[in-house]
Amino acid sequence: MGFVAKPSENADGTNNMLVWRLKIPAKASSIWAPGLFSATMTFTSEYPARPPRVTFDRIGGELLFHPNVYDDGGAPCCVGATAARRLQRRFRRLPTQASA
Repeated sequence: MGFVAKPSENADGTNNMLVWRLKIPAKASSIWAPGLFSATMTFTSEYPARPPRVTFDRIGGELLFHPNVYDDGGAPCCVGATAARRLQRRFRRLPTQASA
């Protein structure tokens, strides 16, 4: 399984395009394999000038231990920017309504 991202759902059932749920697989050769880690990526209205914030979910009540994850579960902006670039590449490959 690869990187998975989908928008969260608002109370009325519509998609919240500013808050995305992520599933990030561990690299097969890493000490974290075969982990699949859940996170939330939150965009602001300032995107793309300001990168999204990525926050990893707790695992069994514990924060993910990784050198690039802060004590509050947050990750540096480069992680958010990398994840955002993956989303942008994925959506560029999707057909638009006009071309579908």
